Amino acid sequence: MAVKHNWLSDEILHTQYLGTVDGAELIKAAHEIGSDHRMEKVRFIIGDWTDIENADISPEDIRELAAYIYALSKSYPLVWNASVVPDNESGLARASLFDVLIEGLVWKTDTFYQLEDAFQWYKKGIETELQKKAP
Repeated sequence: MAVKHNWLSDEILHTQYLGTVDGAELIKAAHEIGSDHRMEKVRFIIGDWTDIENADISPEDIRELAAYIYALSKSYPLVWNASVVPDNESGLARASLFDVLIEGLVWKTDTFYQLEDAFQWYKKGIETELQKKAP
């Protein structure tokens, strides 16, 4: 399979899409995450597309993924979800369609070109949330 889930901690999941990925693998990977007991603690999910060589993913696959993520977000509303995509036309097109389809999602989401930028976004966001909760 060309999708690899790396649990960096109880709260951080880094999912890598490697080589060639098709729509069925994409949907299967999302279901694996959703059925994993660790989802109860996860706060940050990174979808890392930087090592993708070919994506045979249709707009219908993206719609199905978005619908599943939308439902999953209702059970786990505290997640921050970053997509890290290659700076090319096809990566941007998939990310843009996904962003449109998940509009209104309770998760905080954003798209980046660099993995480090995604981590910084999450870190700043958590720091801001903690400051808001401080007395």
